[in-house]
Amino acid sequence: MAYSNAFSQAVTIVMYIAIKMNFDDSEKYFSTRYISDKLNIPVPTANNVIKVLVVSGVIISKEGIKGGLTLARKPEDITLLDIFYALEHERPIFKPVGRWNFDHEEVEFYRNKVNDALISSENAMKNRLGEITIKQLIE
Repeated sequence: MAYSNAFSQAVTIVMYIAIKMNFDDSEKYFSTRYISDKLNIPVPTANNVIKVLVVSGVIISKEGIKGGLTLARKPEDITLLDIFYALEHERPIFKPVGRWNFDHEEVEFYRNKVNDALISSENAMKNRLGEITIKQLIE
């Protein structure tokens, strides 16, 4: 199953803000248009991704002339899993294998083995995403 580009775009946006905050002390807030232009993400798409990141508490949006977007937490406190959950919520990655249309006395056993393997794979991916911080990615 493939997720939308929104996850990759969200990671890129968060990383870009972190990089800019780290190397450009004069500015701490960045406009959506600025980010959109620099990352080559269409403004409407960037707006949608940013709204989700704001609602989930990954980034902060500040109104006003000196406003814009900034990280809600330090880069070492934001994981890829945080961003993943912001966009994909806690929907399962894999859909469970449904009923099979053939007769076999062990069909349920095999179906459960497939479902267990998918759940195990999903858990491994989420565990790994939870180990990777934005700080690690920008160092």
